Amino acid sequence: MRINELLTKSELKIVHQYLPDVDFAKELTDDGMADFEEKFDDVYIYYGFTNEEINEIGRQLEPIVDKLAES
Repeated sequence: MRINELLTKSELKIVHQYLPDVDFAKELTDDGMADFEEKFDDVYIYYGFTNEEINEIGRQLEPIVDKLAES
């Protein structure tokens, strides 16, 4: 699966802001997709919360995290 087949253009723009080195068009194995999901989960945890409460960035990233988890 390719990341650009899973996410919308606007979601890809958001992901690119935090993970600019990711090749969205590259075919990923299950392990490769799991690695990407883990990296993005780390971004979500690091930037998405302030004092253990979800912040504006977290609200922006959460639907993408959910979509990746469902894939």
